[in-house]
Amino acid sequence: MSVAQDLSGRRAVVTGAGRGLGRAIALRLARAGAQVTALDLPDALADAPADWSRVPIDLLADDAEARLAEAAAALPSADIVVANAGVVPPWRGVDELDRAEWTRVMTLNTWAVAATLGAFVPALERAGGGAAILGAATAALTDAHEDRDQVELIEFSTRPRRVKRGASKACCGIEYHWRCALI
Repeated sequence: MSVAQDLSGRRAVVTGAGRGLGRAIALRLARAGAQVTALDLPDALADAPADWSRVPIDLLADDAEARLAEAAAALPSADIVVANAGVVPPWRGVDELDRAEWTRVMTLNTWAVAATLGAFVPALERAGGGAAILGAATAALTDAHEDRDQVELIEFSTRPRRVKRGASKACCGIEYHWRCALI
């Protein structure tokens, strides 16, 4: 797949950028010319490309909100924020649900997305506006091929105005896009 958009001179912030879908998104944004700031667990960032800014962070930690605010304040600006970090728990029957696991998953997959957006709004405003991409992939619910999910969300991430399913809203010069890819 070719990169059609030139993001030279733009800064992209990606949570969960050390591996999986987050890494694929960050690599795609970097290939398009964006300066990448990667946020993830320290061990996940160990082999991140040398030209990426790395922010080791555990979004489940008690100090995560403060650490996100520090990371955002340290940037001159941000043009793109991709709140990607998330986890898919093992699938089990409803009679086997684990409350601690459920809380951990919901905290990372919902609260951390909102906290990321809240922390980086000032950096987006310093850029004169930008795009915040909030995505949730549900490919794990189907037998979809992993790369198909990655490509679909990456397309969305690099071309936020071409949302096929989902919603978009603008506030303070910042476009917010969210979507759940059902593939």
